[in-house]
Amino acid sequence: MRWPTVVVALSLLLSLAWAQDNILRNPSFEEAVDGKPVAWSTRAGEPFELMTDGGHTGDNYVRIVDTKNDAGIALQPALIPARPGGLYRASVWVRTEDKVQPGLYINFFDDVGTRIHHLFKRATGPTDGWVKIEAQLVCPTDATDVGAFIYSYVGDV
Repeated sequence: MRWPTVVVALSLLLSLAWAQDNILRNPSFEEAVDGKPVAWSTRAGEPFELMTDGGHTGDNYVRIVDTKNDAGIALQPALIPARPGGLYRASVWVRTEDKVQPGLYINFFDDVGTRIHHLFKRATGPTDGWVKIEAQLVCPTDATDVGAFIYSYVGDV
């Protein structure tokens, strides 16, 4: 049986708009230990694969096969300190094998780890090769951390 949702993602960029530098660690999954990209995980420990047969801009990419019928899967980098009032831009290149509509979230968290603000953008699948998703959002004054998550939506299953 083929699982209905497959997402392949590569090269997540999160930057302060004025800096234009990627502020995430290991944004294109090139740094790996024991077959997993350093500084990346899934929200609930779901499995994902580090692929090394050529991604969009480098050798590596991450493959997520969503077998859940009751929840989506979020691939997330380690959170980084936020700059309140700063304009954050995020972009990701994704490729899908079926009808899934993967998304990109910019999430802001307060000092106790509660998500206090977010924005998401989605791609329409199946894609014809790699598709770029972009989002930008101003950091709220009470945010202490920021992260950009790649998400497969349960509604696509």
